[in-house]
Amino acid sequence: MPEGGLSLRLTVAVAVLLTVILSAGVFLPVSPELARAGTSVALEWGVRDLHRIVDLALPRVSERELRPGELLVRTVSRATGVDIGDNHRMVVSQLPVRPCDPVVTLPAVRYEPQIADVLDDRREGRVLVGIYHTHTGETYSLTDGVERYDGCPGGVVEVGRVLEQTLRERHGVAVAHTEKIHDVPYATSYLESFKTAQGLLDEHRSIRILMDIHRDSKKAREHNTVEIDGQEYATVLIIVGSDARQFFPGWQDNLAVAKKVSAVAQRMYPGLVSGVRVQEGRYNQYLHPGALLLEVGAVNNHTGEALRSAELLADVIAEVLDNRESE
Repeated sequence: MPEGGLSLRLTVAVAVLLTVILSAGVFLPVSPELARAGTSVALEWGVRDLHRIVDLALPRVSERELRPGELLVRTVSRATGVDIGDNHRMVVSQLPVRPCDPVVTLPAVRYEPQIADVLDDRREGRVLVGIYHTHTGETYSLTDGVERYDGCPGGVVEVGRVLEQTLRERHGVAVAHTEKIHDVPYATSYLESFKTAQGLLDEHRSIRILMDIHRDSKKAREHNTVEIDGQEYATVLIIVGSDARQFFPGWQDNLAVAKKVSAVAQRMYPGLVSGVRVQEGRYNQYLHPGALLLEVGAVNNHTGEALRSAELLADVIAEVLDNRESE
């Protein structure tokens, strides 16, 4: 067999194989020709004659008309509807939207608590507070010797436990607290904790305040501790997201709740809450008007300081809930 004829046959064979793979939707959309044939090659393989399938997708060419490389380009381009001879068009064809398409942002689902039912919810023992931890491994280095654990709960989860226990035992407030790990891998922490937050809200529609408990990064101890009645406590910073980067129309509702928590804390335990900070991210707070991110202490606090603060924070949250009930 002449060398040129063998090369052409090999090229056609490769083109047929690529057509089958690509038309099945492994890398690129199903070809227009095969789509019009009724379905993809993968589904028709045992029903149609192979020659007829290939004949639908491959252009009719003679050995003199095209060189093997040109034949391959034309065959794949025709089979997929993408000009693989043009790098720009090939890349653009794989983008999820075309360059001229408008960017559409869908509104987020926002859980609106029924304030009129708060008294009934409390009497019936329904959950009013949700607690979770986006960065579950965050801990306190002065106690644990490390800044965070990889794949297991850190000191912030202990804070959540004390907060839950104090709310329940001292104030009779039902709490849903999850210790689910979200920060492995770290880069997808908020994507994972979104699922948890949404799950808490789906299961407990009565939730009024949803807290994501963290600890701050490095900060001088004089800024992350406060003395109350002769004991050292970790200060609490409240973080509220905004619409600076993404769709978040109700963020000022969250800010109002944060300011109320801060004001009540200042009245009950001056210095416990160091302030409210508005930042550009959303931190999953668009899910609920009472969703807050609380940084209890910093990496260079002792765990005991943060746990003592959790007890006082429970008193503050209970007072805020009582005030909302009377509104």
